[in-house]
This record gives sequence, C-alpha cells and structure tokens, in this order.
Amino acid sequence: MSAFRFSLGRLLDLRKNEEQKRATSVARARKESESARKAREDLLSIHRAGREKVAEAHRIGGAVGVLRNMELLLERVEDHVKDADQVCQETDERLVESIKDYTVAVRERHSLDRLRDRRLEEWKVEEARKDQKEIDEVAITRHGRRALEAPGV
Repeated sequence: MSAFRFSLGRLLDLRKNEEQKRATSVARARKESESARKAREDLLSIHRAGREKVAEAHRIGGAVGVLRNMELLLERVEDHVKDADQVCQETDERLVESIKDYTVAVRERHSLDRLRDRRLEEWKVEEARKDQKEIDEVAITRHGRRALEAPGV
C-alpha cells in the first residue's frame, strides 16, 4: 500500500500559516481596540470629575479666573476625548478589517481541507480496489494450482 500524498499539501500548509498570521493579527487588533476604548473611558471619567469640580466651584462662588481656567482645562480634555473617539473608530475599523481577512483565510484553508479529504477518500477507495484485485488474483492462482494438482484431472 502506497502512502497518501496530497499534491496541494504545500499550498495547504501555506494556507494554515496564513490563517495563523491572520488570527494573530485579529488578536492584536482586538487588544489595540480594547486599549483605545479604555483610554477613552479614562478620559471620560476625568472629564466627568472635572465637570463636577466646576459645578462645585460655581456653587461655592469661586473666583472668575479660577473658573475660567477650569473651563479651559475641561475644553482641552474634551478635545482629547474627541481624539480618543477618532482613535477608537480607527482601531475598530482595523479590527473589522482583520476579522474579514481572517475569515477569508479560514475559508481558503477550509476549502483545501475539504479537497484533501475528498482526495484521501478517493485514494482509500482506489487502494482498496487494488488490494481486492491482488487478493482476487492470488485466489485465482491458488484455485488454478489446486485444480492442476487435484487427482483425476
């Protein structure tokens, strides 16, 4: 019995490697997206705390200069929040793109796997047919010898 050899085996290996690279890319993109989202949440927390401080300063009648400085500081934080929103959107887009790439890689590898499985089944059937043919030939040969060796022929 000969060993099964898939003619596209190297291509299948390349597809598996590509799929692994894409999976790593998805993990990295997911981590970047989560990190950007956390940074945005931290900035929002700072902004909320700042708003509470400004409201408190207004309530107790803080100096106009101090209030104005606090407002300017909060405007800068708002600008950072907007920048963080943009970064979150970009990292989410990269994550979606990397997931699409990964899905394509999985599909390509899967189609080659199915082809290999079909070829393996065909090979098994062919090998079984060859084995049966050899067994039949041996049986015919033995039967022919027995017929020649039998007394009374």
